[in-house]
Amino acid sequence: MSKINKFVFISGLSGSGKSSALKVFEELRFFCMDNFPLQLIKKFIDIAEEGTFAVKDIAIVCDIREIDFQKYFFESVEWLKSKNINVIIVYLHANKEKLIARYQETRRQHPLTLFKQLSLMQAIEEEKSIMDGVAKISDLVIDTTDLNVNNLKNLLLAKFGDDQQLKPIVQLESFGFKYGLPAESDYIFDARFLPNPYFIESLKNTTGLDEVTYNFVLTQPHAKEFIDKIKDFLKFILPLFTQISKSYITISIGCTGGKHRSVAIVKHLEEFVRNMDYIVNTIHRDIGR
Repeated sequence: MSKINKFVFISGLSGSGKSSALKVFEELRFFCMDNFPLQLIKKFIDIAEEGTFAVKDIAIVCDIREIDFQKYFFESVEWLKSKNINVIIVYLHANKEKLIARYQETRRQHPLTLFKQLSLMQAIEEEKSIMDGVAKISDLVIDTTDLNVNNLKNLLLAKFGDDQQLKPIVQLESFGFKYGLPAESDYIFDARFLPNPYFIESLKNTTGLDEVTYNFVLTQPHAKEFIDKIKDFLKFILPLFTQISKSYITISIGCTGGKHRSVAIVKHLEEFVRNMDYIVNTIHRDIGR
């Protein structure tokens, strides 16, 4: 029987948040390594099994920075499983626009722009093609497009932490229908039947986070009944998702522009869900448009 309890591979697209994910596993007292050479895994496990240092849970970041990554990755996964080690693959990705924006913000270079002298867009597209096989066998796939560092941390803590391991993170998202539906939503509620503060001169340039607009939205006819029905739905559905260990569930509230009605309702629901003892992430997708 192996002395190693969990071996977590953190992989995915460059710029998707793998380093941030690794920091979460450090907080969970995993033995963590970034860009660990996969060719050395067998030797490393042998050392760990000999008991020369106390380690039960291991997390490593591995990706296309390693030459022949695909070959050594799949070989390593199969070898670890043959040793009866619990292997978990966490795959992070984001859309092209977000990845490009992150590279522009950090002024980092994509690994493939160095190895193959590709443009950033070409590098992202080629990397996605290379990594598709890893994504298909992953145990947990996380789209970090709309997640900040804290969102990602909460998600991983909920999945791998002791106390909240079975509970899904509840992501509450406001959005504007005019900008399209959120692709990641599990459930969408439409608040466009409520009076629109946009057409009130004193409220036009505010958002649902402002007290005056928040109060306006929540005191409209049918607003309380609408919100109460959403609360009843959440009280019903969230425990059911807990039973199946779903990592996170996204509830989206939409209005026309995503600045007033949907924002106010999400703000109100945030405290309600948190009082149900769930970790809550809040995203106001279109509030700045």
